[in-house]
Amino acid sequence: NRLHPPVLYPAFAMAAVEQLGEAEKLKAEGNRQHQEGNYKKALGAYHKVFCFINGLVPPPANQDLVSLSSNQIPPEKVNEVRRLKETTRLNMAACYLKLGEHQKCVDACNQALELGQNPKAYFRRAQAYLELSNFSRRVRSFAQRDQPCSSGLGPELLRGQQVAPQRLPGRSMFAGGLQIH
Repeated sequence: NRLHPPVLYPAFAMAAVEQLGEAEKLKAEGNRQHQEGNYKKALGAYHKVFCFINGLVPPPANQDLVSLSSNQIPPEKVNEVRRLKETTRLNMAACYLKLGEHQKCVDACNQALELGQNPKAYFRRAQAYLELSNFSRRVRSFAQRDQPCSSGLGPELLRGQQVAPQRLPGRSMFAGGLQIH
């Protein structure tokens, strides 16, 4: 009798809820790596999140249809998956900014904005455009934010000067620099 190692199932064979759980664990690992300043390792974990959630599909619009698909998201988890995708993209954008990979930051912000109109995505994209010296896009990205900024950050971006993230009253998302979720 030979002892067999445990069978490891690939991501596509896991039930959707299990895949979502694994993706959340990877995101937490990415967050930990980011907090420790290991931005490349954080990006690695964030990329793996999408290995688990990219194949997940929402439930059918007609609830009378029964699906046996193992990659179907339960109706109560649809918003959770969307939010996980959005915040993971935002966290990736923060890592790209820290690593000086500004075009990748812009791309990650654009992907996050496809999922929701998060002010952080506009802000980080504007920061990346600033570094890329893309004045017209920087102004447009900052102008797309849904709320004006009262701290003088807007004029700094318009002048094209280097801006360090600062604490903005009522805007904890910018406190202490680039925060992750």
